Amino acid sequence: MRELKMKLRKRFRSKSAPPANGYRRTLIHEHYRVDPEERTVLPGLPKHDSDWPREIHDFFNLIILIPVVVLNCMNWNWDILLDHLTSNEHVAEAWTGEWFNAFFFLTTGYFVVDLAW
Repeated sequence: MRELKMKLRKRFRSKSAPPANGYRRTLIHEHYRVDPEERTVLPGLPKHDSDWPREIHDFFNLIILIPVVVLNCMNWNWDILLDHLTSNEHVAEAWTGEWFNAFFFLTTGYFVVDLAW
């Protein structure tokens, strides 16, 4: 049974895991094209594998974070925040919380969806 587990573990390695032979490519080799003979960086982008789920997740993050940031900005009194740079008022006084419920539920929903992804 132990041998079967070891075979399955070796068979289903993560794509991000280093090769089994112990050799790991350098960051230069991972992110740039390198001439193997002259060991110089070549112009152009390296060939990357298409990873549709990762790209959709990144696009989701870009889209959903816009309303999160906007709602966060709407919960602050910017006059107090900008005056705080020159006065002794506490930053907490600038928090209005007018849109707190929308901000809280959107942020919580974002974290739940992002962690479940």
